[in-house]
Amino acid sequence: MTAAPALLGIPTVGPGAIRYPIRRGDDVNLWITETDAEAVAARAALLGGDGIQEDYHQDRRLSRGEARARALAILALKKDPLVSVRYTCRDSNTRAGLVVVVNLGPPYELYKVPLIIQSVTTSFVATSRGPMATYAVEASSQRLTFEQLIALLRPPD
Repeated sequence: MTAAPALLGIPTVGPGAIRYPIRRGDDVNLWITETDAEAVAARAALLGGDGIQEDYHQDRRLSRGEARARALAILALKKDPLVSVRYTCRDSNTRAGLVVVVNLGPPYELYKVPLIIQSVTTSFVATSRGPMATYAVEASSQRLTFEQLIALLRPPD
């Protein structure tokens, strides 16, 4: 036996009341908001402004508890600024997946961040001693899985 869906705890008048009729089959969307005050203050101190960054995710299968848990998980993953760098080097030990620490310099000199090497492209340069390998490196503070990348590229519902 399956329980029928029901909307509970909604006031009949005033703020939060249902203003338009809900017909059978209509979508009922939840709006869940979570904030990390420490992350907001840190971002404001680092980058200026109010430090607030908004992000929206949609999934029509979640309950209120599941939506809140997902919001908290996304907040934990994305509370720090995403830092990406590209550089070229001659270090033959450079590999995707390794961690490099980058000092970003002014005005971020206190922000030394470990970055994960996302990709390395090898090319060869002709020199008087013969071809020399150079490595074009892309590194970022967050590594995305293939599924996360596809989700970012997918148009919103």
